[in-house]
Amino acid sequence: MRSLILKNLWEKENAIFDELYGAETVKYVSSFEEEYEAIRKKSLFADFSFCKRYVFDESDGLDFLDTVLAENILTLRYGRVLNTFLADEDGNICADCFVANISDKIYLFIESIKDEAYLDSVFLKCDSCKEITNETVLLSIDGPESWHVAKDVCGQDILDLPYLSIENFQFEETQIQLLRKGTTGEFGYQFLAETSIAEKLFEAIKNSTNAIGGKLGGTDIHFNARLEGNFFNIYAEGAVVKKPLALGLQWMIDFDKENFNGSKSIFENREKGIRTALVGIRYKNPESKFSVGDEVFNEGTSVGKVIACAYSKILECAIALVLFEKEFGLSGFEYSSKVSGERDLLTISMPPIVALSLQNGMNA
Repeated sequence: MRSLILKNLWEKENAIFDELYGAETVKYVSSFEEEYEAIRKKSLFADFSFCKRYVFDESDGLDFLDTVLAENILTLRYGRVLNTFLADEDGNICADCFVANISDKIYLFIESIKDEAYLDSVFLKCDSCKEITNETVLLSIDGPESWHVAKDVCGQDILDLPYLSIENFQFEETQIQLLRKGTTGEFGYQFLAETSIAEKLFEAIKNSTNAIGGKLGGTDIHFNARLEGNFFNIYAEGAVVKKPLALGLQWMIDFDKENFNGSKSIFENREKGIRTALVGIRYKNPESKFSVGDEVFNEGTSVGKVIACAYSKILECAIALVLFEKEFGLSGFEYSSKVSGERDLLTISMPPIVALSLQNGMNA
């Protein structure tokens, strides 16, 4: 297992650790309630160094990645970030990828359900590719006031960063990269920094987070917030469904490309048509809870299965994603959680909440 570079600092915060496909993570630091309040009302500081990271020269990196990843990478402009995926030879999604273009370099940030050897076998084929996972840290802040933290660390210019962008900043006389790429529905930023300044950066982010009443947290609350905010999670629904089209990831694909990893299978599935639908659901009774694998019934017949679940304190109830047979996958319909039970479930439009960041913007 690849250990977190800043594990000693997280241990001092009494963090609880976990593992995601061979990489160590911070699972949580405080209670669910405290971390939920932070990510939805203030700012939550987390360590995303479990992500795999590569850097390419722009001269050959864009061309190479365009042959591998599903989206049209050649359109990626300077200072911008593009979200797409890597598929295996069977067309199953195996990595959620963010590609960033800055200073003649192409950075690749990966959350994957494949082991690191597999990823290396794909990306290190490019002559200029260098893995930088063990040479850097990737620290994350998310929440409606997280922009305050980014401003404290990097300066006033962060206010001009649009969503899915990247910029160079100076910290401790060393260049770092700041990405604006939140996946919770709230403002979100990630700091990419060399290990030589990682501890000082950790302390700066922590102190700023604490100053505005935020918290340190982990992947548990992030994954909960992703489902609640209707953002794709490769470790939840991605790991279960696997097929990009069934997951609704058509927007990550350039269907005009002739070839990329897994394209033959993906294009064949598109021709056949998708026979399932991924839809949000909630219980009518706010005390009821979901578990992955729960079946959903219509008049005694199973028509869907829960593939990911979370809890929304805003809605004060459990919510879930259900993979339905296509004809039943519509919002606003009632179903049963038991074969002969009452209609105690209601399908819902996703996301079911309006994030505070969208309501308030960057207000001092």
